[in-house]
Amino acid sequence: MKIYLSLVLACFNEAEHLKTSYTTLLTFLKKINRPFEIIFVDDKSKDHTISIIRSLIKSRPDIPTVLITHSKNFGRGKSVTDGLDVAQGEIAGYIDADLEISPEYIQPALHCLLKNDFVVGKRDYVFTFRLIHRYIATKVYALFVKKLFHLPVSDTESGFKFFHRSKILSVLKKAKNPGWFWDTEIVFYAVKMGLTVCEIPLVYKKKFSKKSTVHTIKDSTEYLINLISLFLKNR
Repeated sequence: MKIYLSLVLACFNEAEHLKTSYTTLLTFLKKINRPFEIIFVDDKSKDHTISIIRSLIKSRPDIPTVLITHSKNFGRGKSVTDGLDVAQGEIAGYIDADLEISPEYIQPALHCLLKNDFVVGKRDYVFTFRLIHRYIATKVYALFVKKLFHLPVSDTESGFKFFHRSKILSVLKKAKNPGWFWDTEIVFYAVKMGLTVCEIPLVYKKKFSKKSTVHTIKDSTEYLINLISLFLKNR
């Protein structure tokens, strides 16, 4: 069976919602009516994520599944890269395992890939004052990216990206950041290397019951340092 879609799930401490997310994902993936595989990458979780992944795989032997485990915590960039490296699908991509972005957008993304090399999701936040700091940080960062690189994408950091796998493999060798900044790198280098991109709007719904691994001030500072470094390196 030739795999059409490879979906990478980068996991770090996802135990509290992974079973529900997995069930929801399968509902939407089956609607595609094309062969798919799921690639779990456990980034050295400290909770029961790894045992839950193994139980999910055991419960659905009919679904082609790969499990990659890290010996230490690297970050999303390394996790997604490792998943894309072993993907077998014509199309490969990733979505955040907590499904704060719904998998309902996978189908529109696949449609966009009929005419483009990769797809990036543009997050529209469901407004709440509890998210105002993150909303502002995201907008400010997007402004810096636009001013420095003039990319045809307004939200490089969303955890929702899909690619023609044959086109993205050479780009993966350029994007070296193991953490969150990988998202900016992969978009920057993909555009620089001539890949065409489609950006689709999607709704981001924060799950406040989930402990966030994002630290707004610290992460924003690191982002800006990395962004300036990338700019100077590619002047």
